[in-house]
Amino acid sequence: MNLGFYTIDYLYSFYQGEKWEISGGLGAYWVDLEFSIGASLDINGNPIGGGPVYESTDFNGPLPYLVLSFEYYITPKWLAIFKGGYFQLEVGDFDGKLGSFGANLEYQFTKTFGLGTGYSAFIIDANLQDGELKSNLAYSYHGVQLYGILRF
Repeated sequence: MNLGFYTIDYLYSFYQGEKWEISGGLGAYWVDLEFSIGASLDINGNPIGGGPVYESTDFNGPLPYLVLSFEYYITPKWLAIFKGGYFQLEVGDFDGKLGSFGANLEYQFTKTFGLGTGYSAFIIDANLQDGELKSNLAYSYHGVQLYGILRF
């Protein structure tokens, strides 16, 4: 299995205070999935059915979601960010949901360069019912990140 996620967000700041900001918007995860599986059957070392059977599938496409973000300037150089996204869809025999959450702390060394660290979590759960056949994709991750900031 090869799995890649790429994300992009568009946020609109709809409320700003002196030290904080609340934003909302739309985002999309681009999913790049390749999956293959092989199986064979043998009895006492004798292959049955003419050898291994291989199946593979792939999916490339966007998964949209709604985003809500809260930013708080602790000091002019320190910034805390809390951001979450969610989307759920049911169409015909398909239903799925996607959720993400992140909490970051950033320090701006200069006007253009800074460093950040944070925690992020992501979950996707998709189900497809086609007659007697039911398919499910469930994937999640969570972890710490370190990153650089370049502003211009």
